[in-house]
Amino acid sequence: LCSLVDNFFNYKTYRNVIAYGTKNDGSGDQTAAIQEAINDDSQGGNRYQISLAAQPARVSIPGGTYTLGSKLDLRKGTIIMRDPQNQPILKAASGFSAESLVDGYDSASVAETFFMTQLRNVVIDTTGLPASQTIGALRWGVA
Repeated sequence: LCSLVDNFFNYKTYRNVIAYGTKNDGSGDQTAAIQEAINDDSQGGNRYQISLAAQPARVSIPGGTYTLGSKLDLRKGTIIMRDPQNQPILKAASGFSAESLVDGYDSASVAETFFMTQLRNVVIDTTGLPASQTIGALRWGVA
């Protein structure tokens, strides 16, 4: 399957969000940098709407607090995980307005092809939002 992907020998499976410019100190909106780490195909392109699971991504998010100003979209074949003893916190910024903080359903894929996606050892925090605000912390698609 991987042999169908151009330059698959050079494909970088592992990526750390810090290398994409994120700050884990709770400051600023870190959504774009984390999303870039998820989307990066390591070939100068984007994993968004890929047709194969031949480009998995293990995205490491070190411990700390990452403020999200908009929804974080996972991709088919994405594994986000970190040390369970130092879990990262994905925190909704005040003024966050999307339906979910983390969208685990890749809308570019049909459910039957959506697999091999994981989110482990990550805290999703919506406590900074008003109690009256309706939000799903995590939207998850299953095959």
